Amino acid sequence: MLAGASALVVGCASPASPNAAFERGRVDGCDSGLSDANKPGYDTRYEKDRPRYAADGRYRDGWDQGYETCYRREYHFPSWESGVGGM
Repeated sequence: MLAGASALVVGCASPASPNAAFERGRVDGCDSGLSDANKPGYDTRYEKDRPRYAADGRYRDGWDQGYETCYRREYHFPSWESGVGGM
């Protein structure tokens, strides 16, 4: 019985969320946008996984969204307190 229960748990385990690539891209894009907008502490945080950006549409969409949101916010409202969580 226990072996069957273990197999059931393993069988129900889900693969990585399809949103995981989007979220990773969003975080990387936000850090990059803050870096390009000269936010203190982000001057060396430009992050872009170029091969993944080219091959993974979810990562690319997240990166573009994160970059645009964080860059614009920091550019128009310098030193806003939050990064990705404040989007």
